[in-house]
Amino acid sequence: MICQQQRFGSMGTIGISAALFVLLLLGCGGSDLRGKWSKSRDGNTYLVVDHVAGFGDCERIWVDSRVWPYREAEVGRVRPGNHTIACNGESRADISFSVPAGVIYHFNYWGP
Repeated sequence: MICQQQRFGSMGTIGISAALFVLLLLGCGGSDLRGKWSKSRDGNTYLVVDHVAGFGDCERIWVDSRVWPYREAEVGRVRPGNHTIACNGESRADISFSVPAGVIYHFNYWGP
């Protein structure tokens, strides 16, 4: 009987440890249709436009109706919340996405 209780106790500890590990993974980052994110070290919120694949004629990226002053794959600070991104400022082609607070958000999907 004691051996069974000890075995159950260690299995309970393993289960709790596994659950905590999963929670830590979820708390450190995530992804959605438009990109992925990870926690920023300083608690500020950042955007990275990872690539402009398929947009060979895209001379300028626009974020929130303004020219994005950063190069491809370069980190730029943004406010948390909803944003739009477009190629060459064409508002009819705006893509909406949301950036959680305190993360580095990598925008990487321009598709529908």
